[in-house]
Amino acid sequence: MRIVVRVGASWGLGLLLSLAGCSGDGESSQAWDPGTSGGDGSSAAGDDADTAPEDDDEGGTTGGADDGSTTTGEEPPQEQDWCLYVVLPSADDSLLNVYAEPDPTSEIQYSIIAGETLWGAPTVIDGYRDLDRWHDMPQWAEIGRLENTGVCEDEDETPPEEEEVQIPEGLQLPFVCGDAWRLDTWGHAPALDMVREPDQHGTEGAPLLAPGPGIVNQSFFHANAGNLVQIDHGGGYFTTYVHMQSRAVEVGDVVELGDGIGAVGKTGPTSNNHPHLHFELGFDANGDGEASWGFSGAERILPWFDGVEYGQSNSQTWRDVVSGNCP
Repeated sequence: MRIVVRVGASWGLGLLLSLAGCSGDGESSQAWDPGTSGGDGSSAAGDDADTAPEDDDEGGTTGGADDGSTTTGEEPPQEQDWCLYVVLPSADDSLLNVYAEPDPTSEIQYSIIAGETLWGAPTVIDGYRDLDRWHDMPQWAEIGRLENTGVCEDEDETPPEEEEVQIPEGLQLPFVCGDAWRLDTWGHAPALDMVREPDQHGTEGAPLLAPGPGIVNQSFFHANAGNLVQIDHGGGYFTTYVHMQSRAVEVGDVVELGDGIGAVGKTGPTSNNHPHLHFELGFDANGDGEASWGFSGAERILPWFDGVEYGQSNSQTWRDVVSGNCP
């Protein structure tokens, strides 16, 4: 299994404890009306209701440098150079798909969000740039969504001896080690609703554990979502936990992998009185120190647990996903 390591998302024990942007009281002004998330499978309606707030993130430009040149008037890099490209936002805030061939109908290898960086070759075919720096997996992405940062170096065909596993790939399920859970997107991918396997027995009150080290960014009761906690994991990544039965952490608390943060519940009217965890991984694309959640266009992204990506589309189910949140 290949773990995609994205440049610029630092991760590990060196997490800075002075992360910028932690909210003072954990209160959030955003509305949330997720509709019927249906942890029991009774409804596939998602959390993207008509009354949900509009995304106010700046869309930015969809243009980019196609010839490997920088946008600052510097000399273009030599043809043998690999350069660091930043992913530009699109008008609809869509992910940038990386394909197995320079063809949008080919297999999608993975997807990345605006603001992330990755290495690209000078090779361009039919409007797609070669990203396969280590020659281990064909990777092609649309050049219109890639802008050269001007950071370039000679091509190196030898992969680094050891690559640090980074967020989001380094996260674990927020549950007790060895327990099995069912994950569903219903109608609000990439967000996930989680219930205990095999028959949902034991979902309510199940301990919630930090999926990785971080600092609690929000902890409060939301009128629609119930008890809610958000953790800042550094590098712009946040995890959000909704409908909790109880909260065991407050804003500013420092947590490590496996620390208790609360319990699974059914609080808030949008839980439909059905015990489950509504989980979102978010990326702070607009730099305001938190990740918006709970509505279409929010800063939520595809979640990873134990190096495996989930939440790719609506109406998907993953059975018996075992927690690797182990000491």
